[in-house]
Amino acid sequence: MPENIFKIGVYVVITIIIISLLFNYFQKPTKTNIEIIKELIKDAEFNEGMVIEKEIEIKEKEVINVQTVENNDRTVRIKCTSEILCTPDSLEFDERILKANKNIPNLKVYVRCEHQLDLSVCNIYFGKKPAQLFIKKLELFEDKTKIFLELENIGEFSCKDINVTIKKCRIGENENITKEKYCVEKTEFLEEINANDKKNVIINLGNITNGRYLFEIKTYAEECGLNVKSLHDIIEIEQTNPCLLGEIGESVLIEGKCKQRFYCSNCQYAYQCKEAWAQKIPEKAQLFEIESKEYTIIQYEPTEGRCE
Repeated sequence: MPENIFKIGVYVVITIIIISLLFNYFQKPTKTNIEIIKELIKDAEFNEGMVIEKEIEIKEKEVINVQTVENNDRTVRIKCTSEILCTPDSLEFDERILKANKNIPNLKVYVRCEHQLDLSVCNIYFGKKPAQLFIKKLELFEDKTKIFLELENIGEFSCKDINVTIKKCRIGENENITKEKYCVEKTEFLEEINANDKKNVIINLGNITNGRYLFEIKTYAEECGLNVKSLHDIIEIEQTNPCLLGEIGESVLIEGKCKQRFYCSNCQYAYQCKEAWAQKIPEKAQLFEIESKEYTIIQYEPTEGRCE
């Protein structure tokens, strides 16, 4: 009987050892903080201009050196953003090295990267979340003359001197959606959005001729990141031209060129006068030039010094 109890005890011990070995074998090893930061940087490079965040535990005397995460295509800087933690008692730091002078179990880490020429420029923030622009809503007005933008600062610091750039691309009738036929950019400016606050922005599309368009909005500010969002569908613009056609002027020789005016009235924009005459005389559509709301012009070479 005692011998059987001894055997059972041996089996139990062996079983426990085997289970422990299997558990340790299959258990994922704990990642170091440098490994975590490397992963955050990769995500931040993929999501350019947006903050990627994680909570880590940092031990007393632990050192984080950006040299370990830099390469020929990437430069990295450290920034500390907490009034409480960014002190010699807690975290010593400069742009290259951060050293912990005590255990901090729930340290927030934020990484944001931007592409500058062929270089990825990344910032690692320890403490509070930096200012971060985020386009929460983007809508085209029903009359297709304006875009409504709800812009949010999802960080814990205010964001100043904000650029809001609209990229307007006209797409040819037979072009693939990715092939831009003609693009124009227009930038507007906002003074400030406070931390965890938002602003509504209305962007006037301005002079826009009939056609098929793609619209993209980019918001950017120093220390606030960037965010890009598009109206995903191709937008068909078909506006009624209010112009009334007038007289056709005489051809006049000016500085070696024959110039002829085609008059309009009731136009809101100069391009509308040009379009109205281009529709009236399609065989000369490519020759009309934008001049004013009152007239468009055609220029051509004289024949033997005379305009016919």
